[in-house]
Amino acid sequence: MMMFQVVEVFSECIPMVVIQELRKTFYSTMTAKQYTEALFDSGEDEIMGAVFENHRTYYREFEGEIKVWLGENWSGWHETRPKFLEALLKRIPIDLIPGSNIVSELAVADRLQMARRREERSALKRSVGRVLGLEKAIADAVVSELQKDR
Repeated sequence: MMMFQVVEVFSECIPMVVIQELRKTFYSTMTAKQYTEALFDSGEDEIMGAVFENHRTYYREFEGEIKVWLGENWSGWHETRPKFLEALLKRIPIDLIPGSNIVSELAVADRLQMARRREERSALKRSVGRVLGLEKAIADAVVSELQKDR
């Protein structure tokens, strides 16, 4: 009963003619890959950058064009700092950033360092647990306290 009343009120507020005219804006026969390519083909930097909002498989076929576009515009964007740049920097894969061989080497080194730290913490937890004969939760708490003191 309540649902019927909501629909009735809604239909009185918006004429059906408007709804029929706008219906085509609610769906498309374009695939996600086609849509992503259309974004990139728009020619507007802000819209072209929206390709990174989609999964990488959707733009893999034209990654070469993306790299060229980024290479041509990268230094100019950093000088002018357009509004969309900050969002773009958060989404762009590291290996597509111009000069990314240096960036990706740093990222790999950082990941290796993080993995070493995780392994050290795990080894420390196991050692503390074995030496003290403690349960895992207690060993974790002891290790956390030891980590804080460093």
